Amino acid sequence: LLQAAAPLVVYSEFGETADTLWAASPDDPSDRTQLGQIEHARGFAISPSLSPDGERIAYTVVSPTGGQAAELWLLEIETGETRRLAQGVDLLSTPLWSAKADAVVVRRSKGREDSPGSAQLLRFDLSGGTTALVSAAAGLYPIDFSPDGAWLYYATLSAPGTALARVATQGGGEPETLAHLSDGIARDWSLAPDGTRLA
Repeated sequence: LLQAAAPLVVYSEFGETADTLWAASPDDPSDRTQLGQIEHARGFAISPSLSPDGERIAYTVVSPTGGQAAELWLLEIETGETRRLAQGVDLLSTPLWSAKADAVVVRRSKGREDSPGSAQLLRFDLSGGTTALVSAAAGLYPIDFSPDGAWLYYATLSAPGTALARVATQGGGEPETLAHLSDGIARDWSLAPDGTRLA
């Protein structure tokens, strides 16, 4: 698949107890190859994300044998092998890949939404390291990395509305609020490839 002559569309097909990952020709969707099948708790779809190099899929999933807490897993497309990177992450936080495909950022929430540190954005390096990039008593949602990979842009949802912020991807720095986006809830953010605009 990695040597395919033309680009393929990679997508997830929902199933009641397992989702199927496919790679298909955009010109002929019936020409498709199954990449894997991920079992999950009944009715809980996975949230998958393809790495920039096309070699892996990161996904959050609620285990069919576990509780409500989701786990972060990796699927190696070439071999079909899977491995767990983390436990206790948010199912609905789609994993965000770094440009070099060497790390994934996801959201973790704990306790009451309005309590200090109740939401975190965590960076999981494929080599095994974990960094808590930012914690807050508000909704935190990763948006994208800056083109140079130095910053993680994210949104915060709180009583005053939605704001755009950033934090250094290596951790250790103070988060910066960049703009007030909305007095209410904004969603579905998308950063321009050059990093100068946000839709």
